[in-house]
Amino acid sequence: MLIPREAEVPALTGPLAGATVVRTPVERVATNFAPFETALTAIGVADRLVAVGGTKSYDDAGHARVGSGELAQIGYGRHIPPILDALAAAEADVLLMA
Repeated sequence: MLIPREAEVPALTGPLAGATVVRTPVERVATNFAPFETALTAIGVADRLVAVGGTKSYDDAGHARVGSGELAQIGYGRHIPPILDALAAAEADVLLMA
């Protein structure tokens, strides 16, 4: 369920019982896929990135943020989960994963 940050979460019953609640707008984003970095930059919210796959960022600004430690590195694996310690430490609201 996408629910505005300032709204009260309604009772989630029936098919929605147990659904994950994501507060909007999403403020902290993690991704393991450079094209998602590109999309976030294109819509003007690259500053919301808190974790990326690693140093192979698609642009110099992203690469510099990884190098400085501003962005966590969670790994690029397509067939393995992200590095969970790094992901948890980044405190992302959502993970865009490919």
